Amino acid sequence: MSVYQDRTLTCPHCQHEAVRSVAVSLNGARAQRQRAAILDGTFQRFTCDACGKVYRADGPLIYVDFDAKLWIGVFPAPRERTWWMCEREPQLTFERNMLESCPPMVREWAPGFTIRTVFGLDGLREKLVAHAAGIDDCVLEAYKLDLLRSMGPYELSGAARPRLDTADAEEARFRVPRPDPVSPNRVAIIHVARAEIDRIADQRDAWKGVLNALSAGPYVDLGRIFIPIPAQAQA
Repeated sequence: MSVYQDRTLTCPHCQHEAVRSVAVSLNGARAQRQRAAILDGTFQRFTCDACGKVYRADGPLIYVDFDAKLWIGVFPAPRERTWWMCEREPQLTFERNMLESCPPMVREWAPGFTIRTVFGLDGLREKLVAHAAGIDDCVLEAYKLDLLRSMGPYELSGAARPRLDTADAEEARFRVPRPDPVSPNRVAIIHVARAEIDRIADQRDAWKGVLNALSAGPYVDLGRIFIPIPAQAQA
């Protein structure tokens, strides 16, 4: 069952506030219309009553698909700057709802779930695209690192993180930020052979260090490398 609540949202363009009905949780297996909207980028897009510009409400929410065994916590994109502060929340929510305060029948469904923390609806979309294509998201993030390396040392930064756009058995398509002074929102579209990603899955021992670093928690993303936890937060 999907759950919606009224929330006061602030337009990022003019700071106008408005009450909107937004998702708190989505049952991905049954909410096919919402899933399609997430994939085509129209989910929770609102037009500001004051300035007329469009913005998106990107969480927090829980996306659950019992058929696909996915439990994904979605937080607003700006919170990625301090990802370590909320990374564990989806895991704790899963344990509370699927292992502790639940009927025995629900507890039987718990094994095998993939639990993830993402930031922004684009992050959720990417996980859904990867899962549908049968791509291990940890392998995907490792491949992104390899892709950035191939683009030159100056590209090895979080500002150029690729985002998986589409994938099938033959090819994967990435969107890579390529901003410049004239076009700050410029994005390059890069097509790669699916075999390039699959080779990392086939060579896990060689990639063990990177894969372990990327999968140290529910936040499986290059952000673990590019947005390190500050020393004071580790104390």
